[in-house]
Amino acid sequence: MPSFPHRRFLATVLLCLAWLLAFTPAHAADGSTIRIHFHRENNDYAGWGLHVWGAGLVLPHSVSWDRPLEPAGVDAFGIYFDVGVEPHVKDFNFILHRGDYKSTLRDMAVDLTRHGSEIWMLDDSDTIFTTPPEIGHAFTLGVQAEQRRHQVWWWVGGAGAVGLVVLAFVWRVARRRVAGAREELAANMKLLLQTQEELRAQGERMKAGSADELTGLPTRGALHQGLAQAIARASRDGGQVAVVFVDLDGFKQVNDTAGHDAGDEVLRTVARRLRAALRGSDVVARVGGDEFVAVIESFDSAAQVFKVGRKLVRAAAEPIPVGEQSHQIGASVGIALFPGDGADAASLLKAADDAMYDIKRGGKNGCRFVDAARQTQLERQLALEEGLRASLDQDRLSLTAQPLVELPGGRRWGDQASAVWVHDGLPQNAQAVVGACDDPALATALDRWLLSSACRHAARQVEGGCVAVELSGATSEMAAQVRETLAEHGLPPQRLLLWFPARLLADGQVGAETLLRLRSHGVRVGYTGVSEADVSLQRFVAAPIDMLRIEASVRRNEALGTGYVRALAALGAQCGFSVAVTGLASDDDRRWAEGCGCSFGTGPACVPAAVAPRPQPAAVSPR
Repeated sequence: MPSFPHRRFLATVLLCLAWLLAFTPAHAADGSTIRIHFHRENNDYAGWGLHVWGAGLVLPHSVSWDRPLEPAGVDAFGIYFDVGVEPHVKDFNFILHRGDYKSTLRDMAVDLTRHGSEIWMLDDSDTIFTTPPEIGHAFTLGVQAEQRRHQVWWWVGGAGAVGLVVLAFVWRVARRRVAGAREELAANMKLLLQTQEELRAQGERMKAGSADELTGLPTRGALHQGLAQAIARASRDGGQVAVVFVDLDGFKQVNDTAGHDAGDEVLRTVARRLRAALRGSDVVARVGGDEFVAVIESFDSAAQVFKVGRKLVRAAAEPIPVGEQSHQIGASVGIALFPGDGADAASLLKAADDAMYDIKRGGKNGCRFVDAARQTQLERQLALEEGLRASLDQDRLSLTAQPLVELPGGRRWGDQASAVWVHDGLPQNAQAVVGACDDPALATALDRWLLSSACRHAARQVEGGCVAVELSGATSEMAAQVRETLAEHGLPPQRLLLWFPARLLADGQVGAETLLRLRSHGVRVGYTGVSEADVSLQRFVAAPIDMLRIEASVRRNEALGTGYVRALAALGAQCGFSVAVTGLASDDDRRWAEGCGCSFGTGPACVPAAVAPRPQPAAVSPR
């Protein structure tokens, strides 16, 4: 066993090693760790965390979207976060926040090649500093050095039992480290003061370089950065991003005939019009002489983006007054969508540019997608929408009535009404066109026409019977509108059945008050498309329902087939509603619907049985 002096020496050495390990940082910012420093003027860092995303990140298992990365430590600048990355990682995204408050309005993108492995961030600033910026007050000893000194005192107090010799030794070592920290901080302060003016000048240059001097719109560099961030958000959330490339037609002639001053005024006017035609959340930038690019997020369909593109074409085509002259130009617009047309900013911009040049070659002054099939489909859909609007305005729609018969037996219970019109020589279903577009005004106009026409049709039927109409939605004014229409045509409310989309049944809040008010007046209420909606049993039991309508094609659906229809029919028998099947094309389809317990049916297989009308329709018992 070592003698007492040796044991004392060994204990002293072990304590020194423990002290060194306690105050040595867990890991430094090297090639596999990116250190992000963060500073706030009020020195309040409680609750701040780091959300970071990207491929190849090495993060603790506890980190998630609900629990951000916590600070790794503090220093004289503020707090810092250490982000582990794999060797091949070139970039990633992050945002600093505390609850709903963020350090900057947009997500930040780190380019390791350009920014290096250690960066500095300031609160309320979207600048990424690669060297420590001035933080607006004189440097002190630093939070980290102060914490270490307090820890040393705590350790000395806890280790007082080892004797005054060990305490003196530890104290001397601690003083040396504190003195070294002072010297290091003083050197850093001197360096920061020397670079203060340079950083301020650099910030001014960056700010001036991000906006176009002529139009005030973002420049190409700012567009690339914003587009990259939009793509990162869409990748994270499973969304889409649209890039709309706008090139002016006939602008060179303005410069040649009226001069560059007039050309500049035309560009400023076009920039204001493009900005006004977009939402506040959309971005439009000037990327060339007469070239502009818009970035659109949070849209429902490609058709919505296409309509925005056509809106930009119309905005550019309006006459532009300059002095006593008026100039007429046009615009060619190309559209690319993420992720289908490109995986990054460069590929999307090139794809949109290619689509724009297709418009140029085809006659200019138009809008086009990269995908030819999508373009053809959208042009057909928009042509149908315009045709439907024109038919409504000119009263060229026709009402078709398909017999709705009882199963079994085949006696006629009423008619299923729908609206059709002829487009390019072919009959078109108006309700199908409205269901494929996102135009509430068009849907409301068609609902109004259908309701009035169906009530007029039912009132003229000598043999009586009900009329069933499919509407696109339930508005707060619908109950009053239905009462007025019934009174206008003298139709009892019991002879009207209104079918609504199953999404109203899936969402217990939407339109519930309106539907209950309709049933209280005696109007029957039903739902269509229930086989495609995720509807709980509670909704079926609690919602106002007289009849559910399903398509015969559900028979061929393995997930929602015969068993599903039988369950609906059994539920209806218990809750007081009926099930109708549309599209019964053959006797086999009809026998299948009867075997499932369905009460009503429409389709070619039901037409022959509909020749024997009933004097009065059988009432559907309200619940």
